[in-house]
Amino acid sequence: MSLRIAASGLLILLGLSTSLSAADKRQARVERIIDLPSQSLGSIGSFAAAEACTAGNDSAIAYWIEGWVLGNELYKAYIDPATQCPSPYPFTVREINMPMKFDAAVSFTVSVDVESPDNSIPLCLYPGNTLAISSDWQIDVPGPGGYMIWIPLDTPIVVNGPFFAGFFLGSAIDIASNPSVYCDNDPRECFTYNIWDTTIGFVDLVNNSMFNFPGRLAMYVNGTTGGAGGTDCCDITPGTLLDFVTVPIGQFKDLMFTLNNCGGTTLNGTISETSPQYSLASGGGSFSLAPGQSRTVTVRFEPTIVGVYSCTIWTGLPQCSTVIATGVYGSSEPAPQIVLVNPNDGDLLMGSVDLWAAEILGSTIIDYVSFEYSGGGTFVEIGRDFDGTRPLRDGVTAAMAGSGYNWDWNFASLAEGTYTLRATVYDTLGRSAYATTTVYLEPTPPIPRIVSPANGDTLCLAETFVLQCSDEDMSNIQLYRSNALANYSIGLAAFDEHSVGDANGNPSDGNPAAAGEFGDYYSAPVAAAVAVKVWFDRNFTLTMREGAVQLSLVDVAERLATAFKTRTNKGTYDEDLLTGLTSYSLAHGDQLDFVYRRTPDYFELRTWAEEEQRSVILGLGGAPGLWVAVDGFTGWINPDSSYSVSIMNPISGAIETASMRLSLGASELYVNGSWHRVDIMVSMLAKAWTVNRTLVAADLSGADGWSINWPPTGLIEGSRYFFTAIGRDATSYRGSSTVLLEYSCLSQFAKGDYNGDGASDILDLYVLIDVIRHNGVAPVGGLGRADCNCDGYINIADMVYYINYLFGTSSSPCY
Repeated sequence: MSLRIAASGLLILLGLSTSLSAADKRQARVERIIDLPSQSLGSIGSFAAAEACTAGNDSAIAYWIEGWVLGNELYKAYIDPATQCPSPYPFTVREINMPMKFDAAVSFTVSVDVESPDNSIPLCLYPGNTLAISSDWQIDVPGPGGYMIWIPLDTPIVVNGPFFAGFFLGSAIDIASNPSVYCDNDPRECFTYNIWDTTIGFVDLVNNSMFNFPGRLAMYVNGTTGGAGGTDCCDITPGTLLDFVTVPIGQFKDLMFTLNNCGGTTLNGTISETSPQYSLASGGGSFSLAPGQSRTVTVRFEPTIVGVYSCTIWTGLPQCSTVIATGVYGSSEPAPQIVLVNPNDGDLLMGSVDLWAAEILGSTIIDYVSFEYSGGGTFVEIGRDFDGTRPLRDGVTAAMAGSGYNWDWNFASLAEGTYTLRATVYDTLGRSAYATTTVYLEPTPPIPRIVSPANGDTLCLAETFVLQCSDEDMSNIQLYRSNALANYSIGLAAFDEHSVGDANGNPSDGNPAAAGEFGDYYSAPVAAAVAVKVWFDRNFTLTMREGAVQLSLVDVAERLATAFKTRTNKGTYDEDLLTGLTSYSLAHGDQLDFVYRRTPDYFELRTWAEEEQRSVILGLGGAPGLWVAVDGFTGWINPDSSYSVSIMNPISGAIETASMRLSLGASELYVNGSWHRVDIMVSMLAKAWTVNRTLVAADLSGADGWSINWPPTGLIEGSRYFFTAIGRDATSYRGSSTVLLEYSCLSQFAKGDYNGDGASDILDLYVLIDVIRHNGVAPVGGLGRADCNCDGYINIADMVYYINYLFGTSSSPCY
């Protein structure tokens, strides 16, 4: 870019040094405003307030720019008093101000000038002929802060239209003072310039090869209005942004805008653009608009290569200089949108969390999802998931393996407190969207994990429960017990998925997918509906009511199918089930909370469903992928090491017993003649529900580690029990863990050995006699072992039986 003669002459007149190089400008940086200029330096004149007006170039100060200002340089700003002053022309320019910020006291030389606009290139106005110039002023900055530096012209100049104001820093400025200039957040080109080298010439501050300002330079003029001139005014309808959205390959699209002369003077300009993907189908080129006239321009978007493209269309008018066009070519994919499935806003998170996000518009060109956190400042990336593969459980076809876009985040290294989590989705065209949620992180949660005994262990003698907890201010741990029934049922209703999903007006014809209906895909709505009914039966009636109307299971299933997008997708995705349950509950009393766990085992499932009394549904992989509701549990471990789980099978519509086993590190459920991997379990729990447990022991201090020793009392041989450790910290946060144990002493001691010495003899008879006379201690291993004859009673008949055993006339005692 060559420097115009008039500007060169001015530079020579001002003695501008050409010793600085462009590289010196590359250290500039943007700082968001926290220190607005509030002090004035230089001389501010006084004139009639009624006629006085201050006009500026920027919209509003938003940033300061550090590392750019060096001194021995000239700044220019396009000023149109009509934007701030009523009836401004003729306008008398008296003073010019460029606000600056400093970190320390400093002195330097300043002068100002006024130039007419150079209209030789209609697309972009430049400073032209010099109209007025001031003497040099010595500026003494007394200390750090932002300053309004007002410099008067030696002789005020009268203008009849827009002009360029200049601010010349006539000496180098000590870099220790960190001189900075201000700008707004509207980066329009051809409004503000800088020159520090006659070889380089003017650079547009928002469009140059060194550093682009995020907005127009702040510069102002003080003056008086004459009120006689006409006013330039233009506007663009429907607006200055043309969004072509998406254009398929091989096609083009036209959009129009209209330029209107809303002022009292004739507007002259040239409409042009330089993007190869766009063209002006009509209305381009030079124009002259009298007051009240308009000009319509047709912009055509016609690329040849797939991508996202933008274009700037220039009008040649400073009042409304540009129109921006954007569009996507070669893809019908929508711009991505994202929601956070987990966690929810306001959640208390303990130690770790499964971050889970879902793209909700169905784009197939997602590149990745980024997860981040912020403690109030900048966001820090946690991780990126490039694989959003997710299973569709449709009850017909095999479910793909995958967990959607998620990240297992352990935040133990962070400080406790409130954080913002953000998930951002990016597609392959560079488009993005984000969602945020605010949560409270407890990095060292008061969760007393029961290390020993482990799930499935046998309990007999006094047991030491060894506990592990990372919370630094845990106050106490209490151990509770509750019964695990031999046959537990939550009482699910039987419900056939083929009784719903009707599309032809005949709900009793099985609603098959082969006939274009949806019953085959309804395993999720049906399983969720019977799980909701559990809470209705427990007197949380709003879960199945709409006003005064009580909903049937069919009603609930159909509403859930809508919330799950089951008909749209011909099946249900996991994230749609979670978000759909939440939206359904909010519309029906908001009485339920929903929690999920990926790849649960038998003990986690039984703890949720029986010990914590939740209703639970399972998302099964395999062929086909489907959802089932859990009804209960029968017995204990089977000979093949599996367990028996009672489910409501939505395909058969019946309550059935299914085997559950551990295979290759994951649980599987045997349903409809094949094994299905248990990918996820989702629970429903009423917000106002309380679980009753029996307190058995506690540890009130962790000074010597956390452990609880408990001699079993009140337990029945061959029965099973849940033991739940609940911890509380100094802030009253609570956490818990549970193990399921069997009480059995049958295999622990020799039959008839009641004192634990390894032999069955007369000494054991004495123990038995003392027990029967109610003045002795129970046999080692529990009172139940005193039932020698297995009749279910402990009485004198057991004593007679044991005497006969010692004399060889009866078989060994039962235990």
